Amino acid sequence: RPDPARGPGGMAKAGDMCAEVGPEVPRITELPEVRALSAGPEPTHVSVAAALAALDRGSLLLQRTELDGPAAVAERIATDHGWPDLQMRARLHRAELSRQASDLVVAASVATQVNAWAGDHDDVLLLARSHNTLTAVYRHIGGHAESLAHAVASMAHTPPDAARPTE
Repeated sequence: RPDPARGPGGMAKAGDMCAEVGPEVPRITELPEVRALSAGPEPTHVSVAAALAALDRGSLLLQRTELDGPAAVAERIATDHGWPDLQMRARLHRAELSRQASDLVVAASVATQVNAWAGDHDDVLLLARSHNTLTAVYRHIGGHAESLAHAVASMAHTPPDAARPTE
């Protein structure tokens, strides 16, 4: 419904939550897991993984521009601490944000690099996620055969006990 308080056109913007839909969603930077990246004690592998999980959950509800900053911070911390699994996970998160912003060259390049790393290091969940990102990239450019191949690979590498992004 048009709402004059929302500006021109009065329609909700991406990231807005209406009272009819549910409670207001907190800004991603207000979540404790994400806030801990830049404030608080020295980050640990567990705290950076928790922040990336919060970013994964937030990517379903929030504006994409709000997610890149914390993902870049998580990538830098993981790189500085020598945690390549989290570095690759943060890079893939940023590749997915690039894909959603239609920067398909960056998304495809980074997702391919992460996919190769995940395959070399037997990180099946990251391998599944990178195939999922590549599925969307190829679908967007009309590469239906490649998209299908990556979709099948994504499902093949997804463990049966993998958490859903909404959990």
